[in-house]
Amino acid sequence: ETKAFSSHNMRDRTRPIAGGLSIGNSRYDDAGTLGEIIKLNDEPGLFLISCWHVLCGRHGQINDDIVQPGILDNGNVANCKIARLHSYRLTDQVDVAFAQLNIDIDSRPGVMHLGRTRNIIRPTEGMRVIKCGRSTEVTTGRIHSVNATARISGYPGGTAIFYNQILTNNMSAGGDSGAVLLEENSNDVVGLLIGGNEEDKSIFNHMTRVFSSLNDHTFKRNESISEDQTLFNNINPNQ
Repeated sequence: ETKAFSSHNMRDRTRPIAGGLSIGNSRYDDAGTLGEIIKLNDEPGLFLISCWHVLCGRHGQINDDIVQPGILDNGNVANCKIARLHSYRLTDQVDVAFAQLNIDIDSRPGVMHLGRTRNIIRPTEGMRVIKCGRSTEVTTGRIHSVNATARISGYPGGTAIFYNQILTNNMSAGGDSGAVLLEENSNDVVGLLIGGNEEDKSIFNHMTRVFSSLNDHTFKRNESISEDQTLFNNINPNQ
């Protein structure tokens, strides 16, 4: 006997929106993954987190329309617009962007098929982890390193070098960037997927570094939003 089964198709237009779904900037015929719905400190409304190269990219601009699903998955501005690009950060350790949800968009906390997330914690080598993304959907793995250096293609200037990254076995494919990495048993958040080689390894930013780069990395429930929502708080976004 098992828990109930459900279909997994992260590329469909889905409402309410949640982590794991296809998403993209309306400028590009492309798609990545919505990480999770969050709350930014001192900012009204709700936000979503994903990667810079998913929500912004080389030609993206603040206030660009963000669609779910991404244009590659038949999304369009007329019927699929959910948010506007709000802020981003691209350094040699983090690749992250935030978009502010439109007020009429129905959303729910947590990640599709994985449920609500909990605290941000520091990962350890050997930790069992899980994620849900647009392309490979739900995959599990193990952390091999918490201090990896990775060369990743597709950034301005060609290949970018990222330091102090989380390295796992292969858990991803193209289009999964932006998915949040969770400790498998607790659903604590440890990372943000930025790339992989689709053979044996995937690379994640440390979620603690994602938020410390924005001046604060506190992660807790915001009781003022909803009793049953778990949201990122006290984040000061910088463009």
